[in-house]
Amino acid sequence: MNVRAVSPKLFAGYLLPCVVLFVVHYNALRTWFLMDDFAWLGLHLQYFGPRDLLEILFKPQAQGTVRVLSERLFFLVFGGLFGMKAGPFHYWVFLTQCGSLILANAIVRRLSGSALAGIAAATLWALSHVTAVSLAWLSSYNEILCGFLMLAAFYSLIRGHWTLQWIFYLLGFLTLEVTVVYPAIACLYVWFTSRQQLKKALWLWIPSIAFTLFHFLAIPKSNDAAYKMTFDAGIIVNLGRYALNAVGPRELPNVMQDMPAPISVWVASAIASLLAIFIAFKLWKREWIPLLGLAWFVIFLGPILPLQNHFSDYYTTIASFGLAMLGGWAFENAMRTGWTLRILALAAVATFSWCEVDQAQGTEEWYRLHSGEMHIVLNGVDRIWHERHADAVLLAGIDDELYISGFLDSPFRLYGIDNVYLLPGSESSIRSIPKSKISMLATQQQADSLLASGKTIVAAFDGRGITDVTDTYTAIRQGKLKVTVVRMSERAWSSRLGPGWNDVEGQYRWMPARATVLVDTPSQTPARLYVKVYCPKSILDAASGKLTLKASIAGKPMGAQAVNEGEQLVQFNALSKEQLEQKQQLVELEISHVMHLPSDDRNLGIPVFEVGFKTP
Repeated sequence: MNVRAVSPKLFAGYLLPCVVLFVVHYNALRTWFLMDDFAWLGLHLQYFGPRDLLEILFKPQAQGTVRVLSERLFFLVFGGLFGMKAGPFHYWVFLTQCGSLILANAIVRRLSGSALAGIAAATLWALSHVTAVSLAWLSSYNEILCGFLMLAAFYSLIRGHWTLQWIFYLLGFLTLEVTVVYPAIACLYVWFTSRQQLKKALWLWIPSIAFTLFHFLAIPKSNDAAYKMTFDAGIIVNLGRYALNAVGPRELPNVMQDMPAPISVWVASAIASLLAIFIAFKLWKREWIPLLGLAWFVIFLGPILPLQNHFSDYYTTIASFGLAMLGGWAFENAMRTGWTLRILALAAVATFSWCEVDQAQGTEEWYRLHSGEMHIVLNGVDRIWHERHADAVLLAGIDDELYISGFLDSPFRLYGIDNVYLLPGSESSIRSIPKSKISMLATQQQADSLLASGKTIVAAFDGRGITDVTDTYTAIRQGKLKVTVVRMSERAWSSRLGPGWNDVEGQYRWMPARATVLVDTPSQTPARLYVKVYCPKSILDAASGKLTLKASIAGKPMGAQAVNEGEQLVQFNALSKEQLEQKQQLVELEISHVMHLPSDDRNLGIPVFEVGFKTP
């Protein structure tokens, strides 16, 4: 296409989906590094000479994958240029996706013969929530880059540029394994449009078959159950789950508490039905090209479907273009008919768009928040480490979600910091992985020994920043200071919470059915045990209006009290003379009823603000 011949109207048509992408997914641009990002950022630490580069680029990692372009070179180049600044990484990801949207627009325009269909398809794809993780999490750039290469290869095919198609196609093998299914799309298109070239298209299968054989025979397989491939009828069920998730608001019940839970299924089913009607109508008219949209979705999901123990939104990033193609094409067809179908199409698109924007921004907000906390923790520890010239750090206030947000890949090594440990006892807040697999563990004896050296600091994350609490913690260990009230919002003392407590939410934590808290015995008497809670009406309703909180200390009952609606101080018995002689009290709490929310596997008992002893 002659660039000088591009009209403002045509330019605006290609620009609109890109603008929508930036507006809807702006939270992804504000996200820092997270989880596997820290492993890839550390690749440069393995480089000591030219010989190491070959291993860094091509040694199988992460479930036996070798993604040279989308992981190794991406993090090596941008990490080398920009260090720990995530902004440039994300802008490159967005620019790549903008390229995909432009290609998507051009492909649908050419296949449908309609500019409106192309704009609508690309815009619907820009709105999609299934691309949110790939845009926010840099380690999933492989989905974004591979999608661009597959679209570039397919656009080259439909324009008759076979050499360009081969270049983009072969580059896909250095990006993501699903490239192996591209020949199926190419052959299907050629079958529909120019069967005389089918033999030419069949050559695409040669590298695909070779890559597949090499991947299965030469690369060690992961023993992780999540990546076990199962070939049975469950594949069809998995396909249905991905399809409904791609066209519908899977998390809608969580953001619309007054609506019945099945509404997400109703909306998804309605949109899927409209797309099915559109395909049926086209087939009835003997128009086969729209089948490419459905085929694109199914074929690019094909390699993922046997992973029945590992369902992830972002696996649909590339495949979802196929449904966007159908949606845009169907919308264009509806707008060319009577007002009834126009209104129906506009209503469907409005509903879909609202749901997708809500879910996309919710997902990206999670990544922005937790990556932001990692940024605060790492920079805060780095600051204190150099200010105090420390040799070791005991880190407090690391909850479950924060731990899995990056600590599994030793992020402190990127700052040149060694010997960072969790404050003893705080590992009880980490519930997503077994204790045996938690790194950074230290026993109380090791912690005391480190503190005695005078070169160790205790750093606490309070949700806003890192604070040096070495003096406070040392005073508590020496008995000079007592913690007679444990406030759930004070993450520094999460080491005093037993297993099962959920992460901090504002000023409280949800307790499970049973939970424990270690509290120092106050010097004054009498000392009455209390628990400050908040009970929403929904909890009482779920418990049929009767909710009871029991307390005991070291197995001795301290009473059982009814919990009413609202915020309240639930008081129990005072400490006995024998209990007052103990330095600390292990308070055991038990709630009579727990509830579960959709898409939430936690046992939710009641929100607790603090546990402590009330004295005169």
